[in-house]
Amino acid sequence: MRKTDRDIAIPEARKPFNFYKEEAGLQWVKIPGMVMHDEADWTQEVCRKPCMTLAEAKAFAADNDRITFFFYVKHFTILARQRILHAGDVVFFSGKPVLGTEAGADVYEKPAPKGRIVSLCAPQGNGWVSLQASMQVPFATSDKGVLFIWPGLQPGGEHFAPVGRGVLQPVLTYCSVHSTSCAPNPTQLPESGWWISGQYVNTENADSPVFGCFGGPRMAVRPGDILVCRIVYDATTQTWTQTILNIANKISVSFPMQLTDGGGQAQEQNIAYFCLENPGQASLSQSVSLFNIVAKVAHPQGNLGQDMASMPCVENLAVSDDQTTVSIDRVIIYSPIFNTD
Repeated sequence: MRKTDRDIAIPEARKPFNFYKEEAGLQWVKIPGMVMHDEADWTQEVCRKPCMTLAEAKAFAADNDRITFFFYVKHFTILARQRILHAGDVVFFSGKPVLGTEAGADVYEKPAPKGRIVSLCAPQGNGWVSLQASMQVPFATSDKGVLFIWPGLQPGGEHFAPVGRGVLQPVLTYCSVHSTSCAPNPTQLPESGWWISGQYVNTENADSPVFGCFGGPRMAVRPGDILVCRIVYDATTQTWTQTILNIANKISVSFPMQLTDGGGQAQEQNIAYFCLENPGQASLSQSVSLFNIVAKVAHPQGNLGQDMASMPCVENLAVSDDQTTVSIDRVIIYSPIFNTD
């Protein structure tokens, strides 16, 4: 885990900021004329790169969840402690910035939603039939608390009774010790760390035939592993199947769930969620994102993705020519800069 506590108290110097969309992609928060303060905690530095354009720096930082902000050198500058930097040099950091004035550089902060959740809606009568999203197991977390990271599907206004508005969600979980879960315990799960399973959580209606928490087998994963999560509907069996594949070792787990209303009609899923829950107040010094997202509806829909297209934390949303599929390069759902736990 990277150190986030500071040895000395330094007033944080910040100027009014705006979202700058200087090129396609995330809308970074730009703080002009600033760098990381010389007396701040430079153990937060992730890496530094020379001779980059600003667009290259943003693209590099967007693809690395450990990075939450960077400063970009516009002109030759000398910082204290004999740090000599040239135009095009970039220094990338995790955690929260403590800034100092430097006319020759600008700070850029990775955007994230305040509530640690982003939603993508489909209209009633034309719900989602599949959702795929990838995520990387975080490198940094605390030794206490609980974290849940997941993409998920939930019904809207039709065909939810008496089932209820439960959520289909492949959940990446961190806990310092084993905790109660709807996912069955597998063998050889570590005493603490990261694991994932397909789950269905329905706490809205106690009269529902599927009230409570249901899940498939857990799979232990390691920091840095890339996980591909899929939720796919099979109309012939009215079954939703969650499948999670660990790219690092090709191991996968799956969990099927049949959801129908009182008349036997398949429940429609209208809302796709991308979420980080932090009920245990665990500290996390890096950002969290979901990427390579593909969501498909049953029938063509002209306004797909409009609720997400202009969000600062969404990178490159596109709709297929047949208007049935939304693809998104990346959605940032958490940053310690914007989310206070």
